[in-house]
Amino acid sequence: MKNLLKLLSLVLIVTFLSSCDDDDDVTVVPTNTIVDVAVNNNLTSLVAAVTRADLAITLSGDGPFTVFAPTNAAFQALLDSNTDWNSFADLPIEILEAVLLYHVVNEANVQSGQLSNGDVPTLGGTITIDLTNGAQIVTSSDQTVNIIITDVQGTNGVIHGIDTVLIP
Repeated sequence: MKNLLKLLSLVLIVTFLSSCDDDDDVTVVPTNTIVDVAVNNNLTSLVAAVTRADLAITLSGDGPFTVFAPTNAAFQALLDSNTDWNSFADLPIEILEAVLLYHVVNEANVQSGQLSNGDVPTLGGTITIDLTNGAQIVTSSDQTVNIIITDVQGTNGVIHGIDTVLIP
C-alpha cells in the first residue's frame, strides 16, 4: 500500500511538472480586420456606427468583405441632413444596420483594379459601379457617390473610402 501511495505521488508530481512546461506558449497572430483598418485610418464615424449597430464582431470575422466606407465628413453630412438626428444614438438601430449593410459586399475582396461597370450585390441591396466618370457608385435611388480612397487592405477584406453615405 505504501508503494502504491509513493507511485501515485510520483505520478502526480510528474504530471504537475510536465503541465508547467513552456510548450504551452501560444503564438498570437496579429490581425488587421476591417474594423482595425477603420480605426487605424481615422474612420471614427464608421467605427462608432458599426459599434452602435452591433456589427463590429461581424466585420472582424473571417470575411472576406469589401466595404465602401463613408468618410467622417460623409457621416456628418448625413446627420446634418436630418433635424431628428444629432448623433448615431438618435438613429434607430434597424435603420443604422440597414444603411451599414448596404456598404458591405460579403464573401469578396474586390480591389479597385477588379471593379467594373455593373451591379454589385451588397448585404443590404444592390449598388451599381460606374467607371465612366471616375470610380462612382450609383444606388437604386439614383444617388451618385465618388470612390475617393481605394485598396486599404485588411486581413479579412478591403476598404474603399467614399464621399457620401449610401442610402438603401
